[in-house]
Amino acid sequence: DKARPIAPTFSHPMRALMHLVGKAWYFVANQMKGEHFIIPSTRDVPRFMRDAMHRFKGAKIEARVLDIEGCYPNMPKEVIRFAMRAIVQEARERGCKGVSVPTRGKERKPTWKKVEGGPYKWISFEVMLDALEFALDQAVFQLKGGRLIRQAKGIPMGDWLSPAMTIGTCGWMEREWMASLHEDVKARFTAARYMDDILLLTAKGDWDSERFHADFQASECYMPPLKLE
Repeated sequence: DKARPIAPTFSHPMRALMHLVGKAWYFVANQMKGEHFIIPSTRDVPRFMRDAMHRFKGAKIEARVLDIEGCYPNMPKEVIRFAMRAIVQEARERGCKGVSVPTRGKERKPTWKKVEGGPYKWISFEVMLDALEFALDQAVFQLKGGRLIRQAKGIPMGDWLSPAMTIGTCGWMEREWMASLHEDVKARFTAARYMDDILLLTAKGDWDSERFHADFQASECYMPPLKLE
């Protein structure tokens, strides 16, 4: 049966709050520090390619496109919770307490600064974490015929927080994996990921890039049951 989110069960204030919290989480995930593959938009790919050409200093570059198979239906919820809480804790250590989210105007952007009044809504980390728990535990859908089901595994389908969960949790996994690599290996490749699609660039030359590709695809960069294809 085809399932659809039962959005009408949310009151208008609840929908508005979750929409703003989703924007706040999206901002926080894309501001994540460290070595990871996150790019905020596919519009960043040309800049990423130019940076790679400069980094590899004229060497031939091989490009491969990979997909994190099963990212949305199989992402372990306990890993989502751990990763997103870790990202918030790092922001707190930098002195941040939440995000001011614009309520109107596409030219306005979220900011760490607490904006009082005006076209912004302040979303504290406490509210963001509560909303995350709610979204993970209350992913309820309606089947044809009216039967209700609750999504037990994976990233909630169609939820306002789902994009940020994907970006942040995969970024956290990438950062953990990158910390295990030798600097000489990291100097020979670079990668960019938008949601669950990865662009991997490797410099051709005096190293076994084919073995690296095989090792990366078979690695534990993304926790089971996730895998690359």
